Amino acid sequence: MIRPVSVLEVYTYELVIIHESYKLIAERAAKLAAPTAVIGVDIMAKDFTQPANHDNYIVLEANSGPAITGHQYPSYGKAVDVVASYR
Repeated sequence: MIRPVSVLEVYTYELVIIHESYKLIAERAAKLAAPTAVIGVDIMAKDFTQPANHDNYIVLEANSGPAITGHQYPSYGKAVDVVASYR
């Protein structure tokens, strides 16, 4: 079945423990976009539970309009309170 590209389906999953090194990377990337109040940083990694190193992750983007509502109201899966899970 071919779906129109305008359809957005968001899936959420159980939260996993992300290694602290990725939080530090996201914070550094977000500082580059300062003074914006809320920054979304997209990181792709081989395994978020392992420490970041030069060959197992990449920062895809940092943007000032992160779409966190898809996590709170997913098409499928459990809702995740992104803000509360960060604290």
